[in-house]
Amino acid sequence: MQHADKHTTNLVDAVVALGFMNESKAYACFAEWMDRPFVNLRVTPPQPTAARLLPERVSKKHHVIAIAEDNRTMTYATPNLFNAEVDRDVAFASGRRPQMVVVMRSQLAAALGQAYKMGHEIDRLIDRIRMAEVQAEQSESQSITEANDSPIIEVCNRIVATAIAAGASDIHIEPGLNGAPVRHRISGILEPMLTLPQGAVRGVTNRFKLMAKTDIAMKQRPQDGAFRVTVDDEALDVRLSTVPTIHGEKIVMRVIQGGSGLLTIDSRGYEERSAKALIAALSKPDGLVLVTGPTGSGKTTVLYAALAYLKTGRVNIVTVEDPVERQIDGVTQIPVNTKQGTTFATVLRSVMRQDPNIIMVGEVRDADARRREADVRAGDRADVRHQQRSGSQGAGDGRRRLRVEAF
Repeated sequence: MQHADKHTTNLVDAVVALGFMNESKAYACFAEWMDRPFVNLRVTPPQPTAARLLPERVSKKHHVIAIAEDNRTMTYATPNLFNAEVDRDVAFASGRRPQMVVVMRSQLAAALGQAYKMGHEIDRLIDRIRMAEVQAEQSESQSITEANDSPIIEVCNRIVATAIAAGASDIHIEPGLNGAPVRHRISGILEPMLTLPQGAVRGVTNRFKLMAKTDIAMKQRPQDGAFRVTVDDEALDVRLSTVPTIHGEKIVMRVIQGGSGLLTIDSRGYEERSAKALIAALSKPDGLVLVTGPTGSGKTTVLYAALAYLKTGRVNIVTVEDPVERQIDGVTQIPVNTKQGTTFATVLRSVMRQDPNIIMVGEVRDADARRREADVRAGDRADVRHQQRSGSQGAGDGRRRLRVEAF
């Protein structure tokens, strides 16, 4: 106690400094005495998602690090156990119920530096963009907002990389009056990541549109595209959607685990009865399987799982998609391009002359496409497709409104 008071340190650090115990054993014993879990950060590293949800200023002020989170709780680690303000500040900053665990002091500093490293790199890139804007204004030259400028490219790469590292399903870039907030959807909740300065918004938007092979000159019409990135030797597909707003184009990107192989029906977690019913429908020599559901419910994932089941190498499988989200070896995938006249209906008309055994249609949007769908179903072919409906009853109602003949 005298050593702790003299050196203004806690009791556990004093025990370690005096050589009575090594640090790991001392903190483990202290955690047991306090009835708290003890965590070794070398064995259980912090989740990138959790660290981003707790601001760096809060972590450094209280000597804590967020190591895990879900929609309701935030688990943080600290070597200091007698600070009543920590729980309050962690709960306020993260919007979650705090849960504390004990960690060695020697591991905390290194973990904090690593947890916020990427955030610092993005901040430096943003500062470079702001400095370039000031210099451009002073010299009355063009600002650094072009899609091929190095800082813009690096910022775009970091936005995608941090989203993938955090396990985000979507990336939202929403232009406003004072810049564009960038948010990641993690576990169903949109979490803020950074705010792009106003001068960088156009460059970042154009860069992502170039990557997705969309028209950067077209700003008053919604567009869809897709691109592939490689992170840690793993290929991932990113689907991009843009819509015009009063402040510019809003971008939403869906991150798809496209390079890790097709998911199977068994891996989707369906009830056994539902999985068997789907497999039985897919196993029939002809007919139609219609996948319906609201946005984000997994319709596209089901379609690709169905293709994985049907892809035996002995059938001719053709897909019509807008855009092609995952590239599948051994399947003929046709992207829709309305500007060049390749709509769902026109492509289906041509596909019928390609001797297909199975046709997968990404979406059924209009009456012409649905009539082609009915033609396929009436013939000797199998067909799988998805429709944007809240349930099976809505799918039937939609077909009747578009005057597709009942069977």
